[in-house]
Amino acid sequence: MNVKNLQVKEVPNAKDKTTVLSMAKMSYDAYIELEPLKDHWIDLEDWDVSTIPFGWEKDGVRGYVFSDSENKTIIVAIKGTSLSYLPYGGGPISKNDKFNDNLMFSCCCAKIDITWKGVCGCYKSGWNCDNTCLHKESNVEGSYFISAKIIYEKVKKDFPDSDIWLTGHSLGGSLASLLALNNSLPAFTYQTPGELLYAKRLGLITHDSHKLPIYHFGHTADPIFMGVCNGRSSICYHWGFAMETKCHTGLSCVYDTKSKLGWKSDIRSHGIVPFIEVIDNWNDITNGKDDVVSCINEENCKDCQHWNFV
Repeated sequence: MNVKNLQVKEVPNAKDKTTVLSMAKMSYDAYIELEPLKDHWIDLEDWDVSTIPFGWEKDGVRGYVFSDSENKTIIVAIKGTSLSYLPYGGGPISKNDKFNDNLMFSCCCAKIDITWKGVCGCYKSGWNCDNTCLHKESNVEGSYFISAKIIYEKVKKDFPDSDIWLTGHSLGGSLASLLALNNSLPAFTYQTPGELLYAKRLGLITHDSHKLPIYHFGHTADPIFMGVCNGRSSICYHWGFAMETKCHTGLSCVYDTKSKLGWKSDIRSHGIVPFIEVIDNWNDITNGKDDVVSCINEENCKDCQHWNFV
């Protein structure tokens, strides 16, 4: 990866509310299966859905490709985790989403304690984990990252002269960020779990990868984005999700919904719909001070410090 050879002519503007909001809505639309759920779809004035939605015919990575009127800019929106008990976006794919969440955002194959079986065989004993095994398992055939790379290559082939941007919510946003790192592209992600550790295991982090235009938008009342949905008392633990990481690549753009709106940390705040409303109304929330928040590096952020990777 070479940041000097950024593979686009133009990058999205993280200081422009319309851009931030539009890509958030695309990330929402990535959850919507058009035929049965078309009434839930959010139309975007300046963007059309391409003729190549992806993944809806099989279990795996799903989403849509959006384009402007001249196909100058193509945006790949990747669906996040489906939960089977939600009114839409659930179904049998939930199991595959959960496996990849536990592979990507856990310290050691989701082997949290003796009651968890784990999703791969890298656990050794105590707080010791086989680091070579982790690197191998992160690149296992059939993982969502491998599938996402195949989807990107198809989009690139179909639109060889277009700028390609990436977006997604939650797991989908993390995949968008990983693709951006792998292909020197911009990404706007929303409420993603910390994907930095997994990016390191994939070998995607270089000395200048922090210069890529990768922006993670989230808010302080979202326990998954903030990396606090873990431990035996957490809802993630009880749902079988090992969401142990908190560190992100690129820049983080954090809306302080706790202090500005009085929100409490709640798994329901991880949904993208309430966050879209926050983004849309941020100027009013801040009494006209800000249209969007500033984006900063997560300095000195460390994951899984209690583990020994040997």
